[in-house]
Amino acid sequence: MAACDDADDGLELVISHWALPELVEAAARSGQTETAAAALERLVDITLAGGTHCALNAEKRSRALLSEGESADSYDQAAIELLGRSRTQAGLARAPT
Repeated sequence: MAACDDADDGLELVISHWALPELVEAAARSGQTETAAAALERLVDITLAGGTHCALNAEKRSRALLSEGESADSYDQAAIELLGRSRTQAGLARAPT
């Protein structure tokens, strides 16, 4: 989580946008929901601007990590559908089944 947080220092845009979903996941899984939510906010700004299937998948997957029950399932399904339409298929390996 610390490495992802350092990568998101805003100095390296390319690294930052790849680190944010990892930061959301690391923070969410370690119980640091405020850190995860703050990273998600920054991620949303990037994904909405880019609008690609891959970017929107990262946003949905991150939202799923911060949600519970049916809401989390809905975000997971949306993430999987977006990846299915993306050229970046490697993320499907991380998708819940």
